[in-house]
Amino acid sequence: KVVRARILIALGIVAMLIALAGAAVGGYLWSQTQYYLGVADGQMAIYQGVPTNLFGLELSHPVERTGLDVDDLPENWRTQLDRGIVFDDLDDARAHAEQIEQESRSLAQQSQDDDESSENAKTTDTDTKGDTTDDAKSADSKSNGTKTSEQQDGGER
Repeated sequence: KVVRARILIALGIVAMLIALAGAAVGGYLWSQTQYYLGVADGQMAIYQGVPTNLFGLELSHPVERTGLDVDDLPENWRTQLDRGIVFDDLDDARAHAEQIEQESRSLAQQSQDDDESSENAKTTDTDTKGDTTDDAKSADSKSNGTKTSEQQDGGER
């Protein structure tokens, strides 16, 4: 009876180890059907797997790099990429990466346009202030009946 009990315990342990190994292999194989956007060497990249480290074992690896520097992205995108943006397939990950790249280009263009617009406004504001000052001098002298030096010299200085 003792030998039989030991054999049953050993078989139970082996069956449990096989079940655990099967679950681990199944979990790993499932993880490799997933994709996510993350960061690799400072650039946005598409990873295969899940953004998890299990007992020191990485469950993902980069499959494509987009070439887009993460530093060029707004803070909210950087935060999401640091965590990993998960997708069910590679095509979804590629489409989302393209969307992020387009938004990044659009924001960069908008920022450039805003800078140019701001620069033009400063130039126009400076020009307008100068014109206003000259007009005010001319209006003051007309109302006082006196002539400014410009008016006396015929507009020449």
